[in-house]
Amino acid sequence: MAPLNLALMLAWSAAIGVCDLRTRRIPNLLNLGAVAVAILVLLAEGKSVVGGTIASAALAAGLAAALTLPAYVGGMLGAGDVKLAVAMGMLSDLKFFGMTFAVAGLLSGVWAVLWLLWRRYGAWLPIGSPERVELRRAVPPGAAPSVSPSVSRKPVPFGAALGVGFILSLSMREFFSAI
Repeated sequence: MAPLNLALMLAWSAAIGVCDLRTRRIPNLLNLGAVAVAILVLLAEGKSVVGGTIASAALAAGLAAALTLPAYVGGMLGAGDVKLAVAMGMLSDLKFFGMTFAVAGLLSGVWAVLWLLWRRYGAWLPIGSPERVELRRAVPPGAAPSVSPSVSRKPVPFGAALGVGFILSLSMREFFSAI
């Protein structure tokens, strides 16, 4: 992959991660813009941005939809997460997207555990800090600290995990192709 393409893909993935972490929303401009770029590249070059065949990119996009739509219907993912996964599938190929999704799944699991610890124990605060002491006084034993509705509705920012997974997959692909 050309250095400029790599830099653009890394910047796009990072922007998605930051947006999802801060707002729990992924702007359509980032998602649908990536879909438009993927379609243009597929039509112009006959391969995906990462070099996969058109068939492999289509399979990856289909796999992305198959893996994320049930979670969206169940209320566990937002529509932006589904669109992002499909866009990543179109930009890549089946093997690359599989690696991205696996990393995202692992990161989401870690995030969920950390979020549960935070809800239960206020574990993000340093021991002995005034905020932690105040939290322990304000929250009865066995009760979870309250969080804002927008964060508690979607505790795991899956788009951010997909962004990190995409960055790691790109980095590993570039590293191993250089060897």
